[in-house]
Amino acid sequence: MPSPQESLRYSRTRDQQILWLLQNHPVTARELVTLGWFPQVAKARKRLRRLAMRRKILCVGSVQRKLGRPELVYSKTRIKSDDLSHELEISEICLRLNVDQIERGSEIQRSYYRPDAQLTLSGKVLYLEYDRGTMSAKQLEQRFQKYRDCQTFCLWVCQTSSRVELLRKLAIPIRISGLFTTKAELMHDPHGRIWIDSEGNRASLPQSGS
Repeated sequence: MPSPQESLRYSRTRDQQILWLLQNHPVTARELVTLGWFPQVAKARKRLRRLAMRRKILCVGSVQRKLGRPELVYSKTRIKSDDLSHELEISEICLRLNVDQIERGSEIQRSYYRPDAQLTLSGKVLYLEYDRGTMSAKQLEQRFQKYRDCQTFCLWVCQTSSRVELLRKLAIPIRISGLFTTKAELMHDPHGRIWIDSEGNRASLPQSGS
């Protein structure tokens, strides 16, 4: 049984972790439980509310999952309501990847390629793009054209396997340097042989420190 002093130190350290996390990733209480920082959603929800009341973080809106009630989303920066679900799903994806560094936000969005996130792994920079299936084939072709001369490898995450196939086939004539997978596969085994290149070959993504 930890002493009151030890519990206080642990709570303060966890608060610092939350503040650090929310600088890049908007999250719900459920994500903090998934990370193992809280044993229950109710406790994570209570702590996030308290940090928001102290103006350490912002409650930027709510999202409705397929199952369950709406969940409040917290961040260190404001997010447009139209972008909230997309940004939250990117957080879920990023937090499953064991890489050296993840960068998101306005600085990355102002760059020429405007990826959803920029990863660093073993000294190499990778781009991450999450496709929610809302863009037409023509819009995807235009997006790929922008990447034609990009020297940075890109990871494309899609909602369905059929969407993966569409993006992969569109990428072949443009010779996009990248790998494709579904969100479901990534959430299950992000560093397994779930990634497919434009030629249909499978590969795995190295982990930080490997």
